[in-house]
Amino acid sequence: MIIGIASLAPFVAGAALAAYGGTLDWRLYGTSLLSAYAACALSFLGAVHWGLAMREQPVPAARLAVSILPVLVGFVALAIGGRAGLSVMAAGFLGALAYDIYGARRDFVPAWYPRLRWPLTGIALVCLFSAILGGPL
Repeated sequence: MIIGIASLAPFVAGAALAAYGGTLDWRLYGTSLLSAYAACALSFLGAVHWGLAMREQPVPAARLAVSILPVLVGFVALAIGGRAGLSVMAAGFLGALAYDIYGARRDFVPAWYPRLRWPLTGIALVCLFSAILGGPL
């Protein structure tokens, strides 16, 4: 769990800079930092599902296809930018969490995984919404 909490440091730093940076440049930098890290984190969440699906024989093609959605959401959100892009990122995190819960119920992710993801996703969402509501955009 400590590793999970440490992985949130870039979210918190980006949101803090976006909302409270001393200058517009620092606030914009915080928003950029938060957006980039959120896209990376979404990629990681999809990769977890990719890896779990690759362990099965035959490989479930539908689950492989779903596993690439988080990285596509992150990419589109970066391309959109601004508050809309951050909102798309937030939706991506909610969608990934919903799929994790579904996967645990269907036994293709470990039962403990959603319990790890709930608080991490919650903090990521708080950070994203802080930048959406209080950032410079």
